Amino acid sequence: MRILLVSHGYPPRRSAGTENYTQDLARRLTEHGHRVRVFAAAKDIAQRHLSTEESERDGVGVLEVFNNLHLDTFRETWELPAVEELFARELAEHPPDLVHVQHLLYLSCGLPRLARERGIPVLFTLHDFWLQCPRLGQRVHG
Repeated sequence: MRILLVSHGYPPRRSAGTENYTQDLARRLTEHGHRVRVFAAAKDIAQRHLSTEESERDGVGVLEVFNNLHLDTFRETWELPAVEELFARELAEHPPDLVHVQHLLYLSCGLPRLARERGIPVLFTLHDFWLQCPRLGQRVHG
C-alpha cells in the first residue's frame, strides 16, 4: 500500500511526541512492505517561506514545507492555500492509497478535504486537542 503520513514536523528537524510517533510509524509500515511518504511542516528561517525540501530518511520519502509563520491573517494559522497547493501537487505526483494525518499545525486544515475530493481515504489520529484548543491543543489555561 502507498501511504502518505501528514505531520506538523518530522525528525530530525523536529522531535517531540507526534513527530517521533510519525517516524516510528513510517519505519514500521515500511518494514511491513508499504511504500511510505511523509508530508510535513518545518521551520527554518534560512529557507524561503513556503519553499520545500525533499529527502529520504530510512527508506521513507519526506517532503517538508518551510512555514516560517510569515502570515498575513489570523485565518492563515489554520487555512493556508499555498500549503494546500503543495499538498495537491504531492497527491498528484505520488498518489497514495491512504492519507494518514497525524497533525495539521503549521499546515492547513483543508488537507484531508483535498485527499477525500480525490477519492483517497483519510485516517486522522488525534494526538492532542489542537483542533479545539487555542493554546496549541494542550488545554493549558492562562
